[in-house]
Amino acid sequence: MSQPPYGDRAITLKKDGKVIGAVGYVPCLAPFEQIPELRGTSKPTGYYTTEFGLFYAIDPQYQKQGYATEAARGMLEHAFKQMHVKRLIAMTDYRNLASQNVMRKLGMILTRNPLPEPRWLQIVGVLKNRGK
Repeated sequence: MSQPPYGDRAITLKKDGKVIGAVGYVPCLAPFEQIPELRGTSKPTGYYTTEFGLFYAIDPQYQKQGYATEAARGMLEHAFKQMHVKRLIAMTDYRNLASQNVMRKLGMILTRNPLPEPRWLQIVGVLKNRGK
C-alpha cells in the first residue's frame, strides 16, 4: 500500500540506548489558510487542508540539551533529501517557548495565527525544501 512513512521514532541516548523522547512525521489537518505564509488565496476560505508535519517530544529531565533539535534535524534532512517533501511544518502554542526555539534552530520561519480559533493552531513553524 505505498503509504507515506508517517509515524514516530524513538529518541535514545547513544551511551546506553535509553529512550528519552520521540520524533516523527504526522499528517496535520487544520485551517492553514488562516496562516498568511501558507495561504494560496488572498483570503482564507475556511477549509481545512493537510500539511506534512514534524513533531518532537523530550522527557523533561532531558530537555534543553539539544536532543530535540538534533533528532528533528535528522528528520528534516530525511524528509527533504530522501522523501522530497516540499515543506514541513511544526505547530505549538504561544507559551511553548522551548518548542519555538527548536523551530528557530531548525531554520523554520515562525508565524502566528492571526485568528483566535482554533486555539491549538497558535504558532506555526514553516520550512521549505530548498534542495531543488
